[in-house]
Amino acid sequence: MSWKGTSTTAVIQDLLGVPVRAVMLAATGQHTGKTTLSLGVFRGLVKRWGKGKVAYMKPLGQRYVDITLPDGTVHKVDRDVEVVRRTFNLDTPWEHMSPVVFPPGYTRQCIDGKVSSDDLLSKIKDGFTSLATKADFTLLEGSGHMGVGSIANLNNAQVAGALGLEVVVIA
Repeated sequence: MSWKGTSTTAVIQDLLGVPVRAVMLAATGQHTGKTTLSLGVFRGLVKRWGKGKVAYMKPLGQRYVDITLPDGTVHKVDRDVEVVRRTFNLDTPWEHMSPVVFPPGYTRQCIDGKVSSDDLLSKIKDGFTSLATKADFTLLEGSGHMGVGSIANLNNAQVAGALGLEVVVIA
C-alpha cells in the first residue's frame, strides 16, 4: 500500500470504510510510567470493548528482546510490547505490535545513511493498519521521551501525525 500524502487513519477510514479509534500515550521524559499507564488503560479498554477487540502497539522501541517467530526468524521486539502481550495473552503478530526498534548503533546507521526513514515509517503504518482494521480500539505507547526517533524523523509527534492520532502526554 502506498503511504504518500495523507494520514494512515484517513486512508483506513476513507478508502476501507473502517472507523478508527486510536490514541497514543507519550511522555515528556523517560521513566514517567507510560507502560504502567498503558497496562491500566489497556485493561480498561478491554473491559469496555471486550477481549480481542483492543490492540496495542509501540511503533518505535529502544529496549528490546529477541523473539523467535514461528518461521524461525528472529525479530527484535520492544520489551514493553512483550510485557503487554504476555500480560493480556495477546496473539497479535509481534512485528505489528513492535515494527521498529532502534538497537545500539542505530543512530550511527541513520547518520551514515544506511537507514531509510520512509521504509521505517512504512513498517509502522503497515503494522498500525493491520491492527486498527481488526480492532475496535488501538492503544499506542510512545517511545522513551519526545526526542527519541528524531534522528530518523520518527519521534512520537511525527509518528502520531503520520498516523493521524490524538496524543495524551504525561509528565
